[in-house]
Amino acid sequence: MKENDFKIFFPGAHLYLLDGGMGSLLQNKGLLPGKPPETMTLESPLIVEEIHCKYIEAGADIIETNTFGGNRAALARYGLEDQIENINSIGTELALKAAASHVKVAGSLGPTGHLLAPLGDLDQDQAEEIFFEQCQIMKNAGLELVNIETMNDLRELKAAVLAAKSCNLQVMAEATTMENGYTLSGASPEVIIATLEGLGVLAGGLNCGFGPSELKPLLTRMSKVTSLPLVIQPNAGLPQVVGEDTVYSLSEQNFAEQMREIIQDAHPSIVGGCCGTNPEYTKALRKIIDSIPNLPFPQTGGVKTLIAGRGREVRWTGNWDEHLFLNVKAFNGKTMCLNETTIDLFSLTELVKKEKVEIIRLDFDAWEDRSSEVKEFIQELQLYFTGPLSVKGKNPEVLSGFFRYYLGKPLYEKTDAQIPVEIQKCIDKYLPGTVIC
Repeated sequence: MKENDFKIFFPGAHLYLLDGGMGSLLQNKGLLPGKPPETMTLESPLIVEEIHCKYIEAGADIIETNTFGGNRAALARYGLEDQIENINSIGTELALKAAASHVKVAGSLGPTGHLLAPLGDLDQDQAEEIFFEQCQIMKNAGLELVNIETMNDLRELKAAVLAAKSCNLQVMAEATTMENGYTLSGASPEVIIATLEGLGVLAGGLNCGFGPSELKPLLTRMSKVTSLPLVIQPNAGLPQVVGEDTVYSLSEQNFAEQMREIIQDAHPSIVGGCCGTNPEYTKALRKIIDSIPNLPFPQTGGVKTLIAGRGREVRWTGNWDEHLFLNVKAFNGKTMCLNETTIDLFSLTELVKKEKVEIIRLDFDAWEDRSSEVKEFIQELQLYFTGPLSVKGKNPEVLSGFFRYYLGKPLYEKTDAQIPVEIQKCIDKYLPGTVIC
């Protein structure tokens, strides 16, 4: 993300307020058990529009479309994939109508429900196609911004970001962690935010899973290592089953007070609510925001550059003498060269563990295989080595595969004063936040 992109799309020096939950409100308005919230867009559009309006009346600066589960894969679980056009176009139009140019609208993008390869059954390319379809429908309906939410797999998150950007949409994105503070795919808060920096989103952070008090330390960790504008959308505390109902532990005021602490400690640029919240929570949070002087607080993180692989980050100092690294020449998907000795992937990963290597410096100039094979090579390498990679090479097609499928935020080692135009295009398209050295 360019330094001023956020300020251009979100002008004015103030903290932006997102809306809150949608599903539970729709259930109160007649959504039947076992049916997805998106069906109400088709069956009761006035109710969906009414909820948008209530959030605006409560003080929201940004409302989200009722399209969280509106991708083809998610809709297919309910036999609704043939309604994808109507669900997303009408969902967008309802939110835009309610907003009436007074507040911003973000298209809600949720996960497909599939774990991505190599850990799951859905390929990244397939996921990109699924999200592209949904994004293009919303773009055609007049949308400018999407909010990618509740992602516990960074590869799926990346697929969604790439799809949205290919539709020329602005992007904010949040991951969801487990109780241990990591995503299902093993990413820490630092790795999450470094990945989002690499992808060049407008703003990034965390949503769902837990309440404000549980997410506060995780977002605070992010704030200490990034200058990327942060987003936080907690649940209304932890869910509890009472009889046949799921209720959340925090009242509107308790939620807002805990959000005050997040605002003061982590300095987010956008705050809102997720599961269990409603316009009353938004109203309480609006009062808290308006009572805090000098918002938004400036972020102090990002003094040192963060780079990351899929599961481990490194504070890059700019000096190779201060880091433990290995120089590796990649020949193909199976063999590499290390210190003039041919080595396979298994041997490399064992050596990396033994030597406690921080960064692998990958040279693609000796690549002999088809450029399309880089995808499998990078995915397999990152399966075993979770730290950051540095890459160099002169073949744009090979490097395109690296930047498209790499998880995290890498280094690119330029060999000339200027990066070749075709390689710069690869970086800008797939990982614009790549650190150049």
